Amino acid sequence: MRGPAARDRGDRGAVAASVVVVPILMTVLLTVLQIAIWYHGQSVATAAAQHGLDAARVPSGTSEAGKATVRQFVDQVGGLGLTDDVVVDRSAEEVSVTVRGEVQSLVPFFSVPVSVTLDAPVERIVE
Repeated sequence: MRGPAARDRGDRGAVAASVVVVPILMTVLLTVLQIAIWYHGQSVATAAAQHGLDAARVPSGTSEAGKATVRQFVDQVGGLGLTDDVVVDRSAEEVSVTVRGEVQSLVPFFSVPVSVTLDAPVERIVE
């Protein structure tokens, strides 16, 4: 018959494996979540820039209309801080919209920047 000391030998090292595996799994999980948050922020910034570009490139559009449209879109979608920097440049022939910001970071003191720039010609009525 085996004593209590013989039964404990089978569990030896189980705690050491848990100490290694749990931090690795948490790191992988947080990395995947951070990538998903960044991707969502990038998608929102791209859609907001496209809406701002559409508003600024019509014949009666202005840079201010483009900025207002970007801010309104980001507010409706929940833009994760993407209205930090919105630049709309409209010339007689071309419009450029840049949306910059930072998405929520899961790691303290770590910034995750997002930046999207879209360009398009100003729409003109051709007869």
